[in-house]
This record gives sequence, structure tokens and C-alpha cells, in this order.
Amino acid sequence: MSELQQATDSGALLASADDIAERLARLHASGHADTDLPADLMAAMVEGGLLQVLQPRCFGGFEAAPDLFFDVQRRLARASMSAGWLVGVLGLQAWQLALFERRAQEDVWLANPRAVIASSFMPVGRVEPTADGWLLSGSWRYASGCRFSDWAMLGAWLDDGAGGREHCALLVPRADYDIRRDWQAIGLRATGSHSIVVEQARVPRHRIFRGSDGFRCVCPGHALHANPLYRIPFGQLFGLTIALPGVGALEGALDACVARIGREPATAAPHAKLAIALAASAAAECRASAARNLAALVEAARAATIPDLPRRAALRLDAAQILGKCVTAVGELFRTQGLGAVDASQPLARAWTDINTASLHTANSVPRFGGVLGAALAGLDAHDPLL
Repeated sequence: MSELQQATDSGALLASADDIAERLARLHASGHADTDLPADLMAAMVEGGLLQVLQPRCFGGFEAAPDLFFDVQRRLARASMSAGWLVGVLGLQAWQLALFERRAQEDVWLANPRAVIASSFMPVGRVEPTADGWLLSGSWRYASGCRFSDWAMLGAWLDDGAGGREHCALLVPRADYDIRRDWQAIGLRATGSHSIVVEQARVPRHRIFRGSDGFRCVCPGHALHANPLYRIPFGQLFGLTIALPGVGALEGALDACVARIGREPATAAPHAKLAIALAASAAAECRASAARNLAALVEAARAATIPDLPRRAALRLDAAQILGKCVTAVGELFRTQGLGAVDASQPLARAWTDINTASLHTANSVPRFGGVLGAALAGLDAHDPLL
């Protein structure tokens, strides 16, 4: 792809993200409290290509650099962390589908290049082997954006062929699952992270993605896509996708506090100004750390190398710490704004609840990835599927 084409794609995607961010800001200012984004805004994100940033160009996507993907996500999260979260997790599934067998990609994208793919990777699925695949049943919680989805990737344990089992993702079309609207969270409320319910869905073998393939970065889709973009370890991109919306939300909260001081100079108490300074510093530090680590992952993929386990664990720990830093910074902002901070229609209250909610995701667990890194450095077993 030419540099001119890349610049054109980048400009159009960022312009679309900025336009939608303005609409999201107005939506939340009006008191939107539904557990899903409005259908027209979701349609605008799909039609604007925001879910196809990492999708292969041969199937109608942009196949763009991951730093553009995260820039789009952060811009949306600045106005609505729920929207940034959705673009991240749904957009990443377009990237992951490129790792499946070619037939699975064709099943989805030949019919609809703008197909929305939801996911819930918890391995709770019940499987029965068939002649050409599996029968899948189960109930999966926290499938963000599933009401707008055309397909879903769902987790289950499958036989690894060596007497054990491995964590896999099974690709299921919308006709084969129901949605149970049970998402009633105080934070990330508009992500619509409802449950997906499946009963005896037939899943052919080509619609299976084995976690071991993703961990080793040796995937069936590599035979079709030569771009190093598709040779970055899944866990590394997933970790950044789950963490970086918090930075955008923190920046949105920071914008709101600065704007309030401009309107009400009396609120510029020393502790409020300090909280603003520390929040700005935390956001900049998180952006710089993520950019540095993402560049290292891209460079390794271009060189056809995979970072060793201690390095992968260190990168994941860095990503997991992002939300903790955002929690601390937005908490300091919250404590300096008086009773106005608890107004649910205001950006600060929304950012505070959203960031704290996101910090509970297992992909943002500092003890988990700190323990993995400690084990790796000590020469112990350090395997984790999200490395």
C-alpha cells in the first residue's frame, strides 16, 4: 500500500472518529443511560470503517497500522469510554478473524465486508464432536456490542490432540445464537455487554481458532496474509485494546476539569490544579509507554521474530498497569471537584465509573501479569494465554 493511500485512509478514519466523538459527547450530555449505544451511532461507526481498521484489505478493510487503530479508539473514548471500548474489542475481532482459515474469513466477509463480530472468550462452552467439527452449547457473559453483531467468537476447551485440552475460539453466525439482555453495570454501561446463548450450534472445523496457534504466532491465516500486522501475539494487542480506552477517558475527564476552571475560576484551588497536572502527566506517560511497546511489537513482527516469554510478560505487565494509573489519576480529579463530581451526566463522573469498571477486567490484572513476569525471571513456568 502506498504512503499516499495510508495517509488518505488515516485522515478519513480520524475525521470520522472525531465527528462521531462530538455526537457521543452530545449524547451523554443529554443523560443517555441505556445499556447500548443508539443504533444510529453504532451504524455510523461501522459505515465510517472504524471497526475495519485492522481488517485485511483484500476483504474490504483498511489493513492499517495498529497505532492508527489505537488513536481512533482513544479519540472516541475521550468522549465516551463505552464507544472506545466497543471499537476496540469489535475492531480487534476483525484482526483476529484474519488468523482463521481462509474459508472462515470468506464465510464472514464475502457476504458482508462490514460484518460486526462480537466475542466472549471465557471457555465455558460445552462441545460434542461431530464428523466435521463440533456441536456447541453454552452461555457466555460480557459479549460487548453483541446486539449489533453478525457473528460471535466464543470460548471453549477442545481436545489438543495430545491427550490434553486447549482454549479455543469458535466462530458462530448470528442465526445460531440468542442474546440475553442482562448487562446492568454502573460503568461502561453503554457497551451492551450482554450474554450470548447457544444451543446445539454446528461449528465446522474451519471456524475454530486454537489458542496455541495464536500464542505461537503460527496461524492458518498467515498463508493468506503476509502483512506483519497479523504476526503480533494476540494477547499483546488484546491487552492494549482493553487498557487504552482508559487513557482516552482520563483525557476526557481532564478536559472537563480544565473547562470548569475556565468557567468558574473559584474552583482553581491548589489541590485541584495539582490533580490536573498529575492527570495530564499520567495520561502522557501511559501514551508514551504504550506507543513504545507497540513499536517494539511491530518491529519484532516485521523481523519475523517473537519476543521471549520474559519480554512478553513485561510488555503485558506494562499494559495492565495503564488502568491502575488512570484509576489513581481520575480518582484525584474526582476528589477535587466537590459535589459536582457526582453528577452522572457530567464527563468526570462517567469517566470515574468507566475507568474503575475497566480496571476489573482480567486483562488489566497487575497481580496476574506481575506474577507471570516474576515466574519468568525466576526461570519458572510462565505460560499465560494472554501473553
